[in-house]
Amino acid sequence: MRVLCVEDDPLNRRVIRGMLDVLGAEVLEAENGAVALTLIDSEPLDLILLDLRMPRMDGLTMLGHLRHRDGPTAAIPVIVLTAEARANLREECLAAGANELLQKPFVMFRLLKMISQVLAVKASLA
Repeated sequence: MRVLCVEDDPLNRRVIRGMLDVLGAEVLEAENGAVALTLIDSEPLDLILLDLRMPRMDGLTMLGHLRHRDGPTAAIPVIVLTAEARANLREECLAAGANELLQKPFVMFRLLKMISQVLAVKASLA
């Protein structure tokens, strides 16, 4: 499995990479949405873990660009990661094209369970 971790904090990227090592996932990293969109064009991916708040291009803006593309990259599953806790945030992310939202801080079990659920839904639609 190839996962793109889009997160501006290097420590958070390292922690997520460590969690994904359990799955044997190959993890690519991007520090913002603009860098992520470039990587998406050149790398086949199974999943994107997307921080909501980042400099240069935030998660929702990047997600909007991704979902309005033509071709298979537009359908890559996306789990939004955020420390924000405001009403209707999950609904806002889903409406923007996210497959799911995971609140920070999270434990490895929650992340792995959510990845499993999102990828199972994708497989059932294929």
